Amino acid sequence: LVSEKEPGSLPLRQKARILRGMFEKDEIVSYIPLPKNRIYFFIIAGKAIVGKKLLKMGDACTLSKEVEIKIVQKSDLLIIDTPLA
Repeated sequence: LVSEKEPGSLPLRQKARILRGMFEKDEIVSYIPLPKNRIYFFIIAGKAIVGKKLLKMGDACTLSKEVEIKIVQKSDLLIIDTPLA
C-alpha cells in the first residue's frame, strides 16, 4: 500500500512500509522488518499465529525482528513496518 521504494505503492519519505495481504488457511509466510524498524501486525479478519502468539480478528501485536506467520483460518492482515525512533 505505502512504501519508500516498492513499485505500485504510494510514496512515503521514510524507511517504512504499510502492507496488506489476504492469506488462505495453512499458508506459512515470514516477514523481515526494515533495519532498525518495528513491525505492527493487525488481524483484520481470520486467525493467524504470529511468532508464538495466536491472534484473531481485531487482535494486534508488535515485534522488532523477523517473524513467521502461520495462517490458521483464511485471514486479512495489515502490517505496518516503521522506524523505532
